[in-house]
Amino acid sequence: MINQNILQKKLRNDYAKRRNQATRLGEARKSKILAEYPELVKLENSVSSAGAELVIAALGEDGREESPSDLYSKKQGELRQAEEARQNFLEQHNIPEDYQDPVWNCKDCQDTGYIDGKPCHCLKRAYTPLLRQYLNLDLLKGMTFENYDLEVFSDETASTGDSVRKYMSRLRDVMVKYAANFVPGSSEDLLFIGPPGTGKTFLAGCIANALTEQDVRVLYISAIELFHKLNIQRKIEAAFMPDPEEKDEAEQFYHILQTIPLLIIDDLGTEEVPAGIRLSEMLQILNLRTCGPTTTLISSNLSPHQLTEMYDERLVSRLYGHFKVIPFSGRDIRLRRGDSG
Repeated sequence: MINQNILQKKLRNDYAKRRNQATRLGEARKSKILAEYPELVKLENSVSSAGAELVIAALGEDGREESPSDLYSKKQGELRQAEEARQNFLEQHNIPEDYQDPVWNCKDCQDTGYIDGKPCHCLKRAYTPLLRQYLNLDLLKGMTFENYDLEVFSDETASTGDSVRKYMSRLRDVMVKYAANFVPGSSEDLLFIGPPGTGKTFLAGCIANALTEQDVRVLYISAIELFHKLNIQRKIEAAFMPDPEEKDEAEQFYHILQTIPLLIIDDLGTEEVPAGIRLSEMLQILNLRTCGPTTTLISSNLSPHQLTEMYDERLVSRLYGHFKVIPFSGRDIRLRRGDSG
């Protein structure tokens, strides 16, 4: 469903950058400390010399008359003394013992992402935001049911007969249950319809983030970006010798469109694409997503009449026949809170 190759490649690159940065920071720290404490340079040299002499003694190549065992014991003692002198100096001056090591972001795996061949805890932390970025979920950051502010909605009467605020309160409660009981393919496809700035994107974001917390994969994409990517795919398919990496990414994106448990297409009708292409590709996407356990949420600022003019009756019939239509009304709340919607 998700192009693991792309994500793994990005993770490898990120961890390689981490290791390089850790090495640079370590070298800078070491240089600064040694420049500040010349005595430490002498102590480090003493430890190195004592260590080298111990190795020579162990190999029996010292050339002295002492017995190998006596010489080895003597060199061990000298190394211990040198190490103790260094350790005392480090403690007296509050210098960390690992001051010569790279400054690892994660000391457990030393920025490799793995411990004994198994993923480190830091790898999951790195993977999650990367996945959110890949699925455009960073665009929905902060859009949660907990942050759903009813005060931004007016008390004026909505098309349902209730006030806009009361209607949106009920709708929020319905969507909380929808997300809590979500089953890909079984949960209803949703069509959010209403004027700009009435809370459609925010509520879609609440659903997306709630499902992400439940480990349900969600792709959020604006209609403009969707058709832009599909246009790129058409050009790649028509090319005589397309770039293999671009071709792979385009194919994987199309595969995600088909298989992602929840696809959110925001602002349908804002895309600038020839009508024939727009219609055929939207119908193809909807047809593809009926082949598996998938659910789709679409938002649009357009009325049924406007959708019919922009596409045609086939798409409108498909949307209104297979999607649960959720109307939004009221004034543009973005003027009051700065969100989209």
